[in-house]
Amino acid sequence: MSERVYEPKGFTEPLLNDLINTVIAISKITFDIASFGEYALVTVDGKVYRTSSKVLLKQLKEINQLNPSEGSPIKTKLVKVKQYLTFAKP
Repeated sequence: MSERVYEPKGFTEPLLNDLINTVIAISKITFDIASFGEYALVTVDGKVYRTSSKVLLKQLKEINQLNPSEGSPIKTKLVKVKQYLTFAKP
């Protein structure tokens, strides 16, 4: 009998929390809704990351109002405060 493998369909982008304690430059933010709820795709230094963190989604909406794709990228730092991820001054 041949081996059968389950390959889940879903996201291929790495998580934004891979960049904890790193100063990042956000150049593009895209929001969408999936079966689990709202998420964002964030372009940092030419690479796309994803997050569904409610705290980060709220902050990304504020950052998106600064139009990072129309000017220079928006610099910020991703930090962990207690159990939450948040953006801080770089």
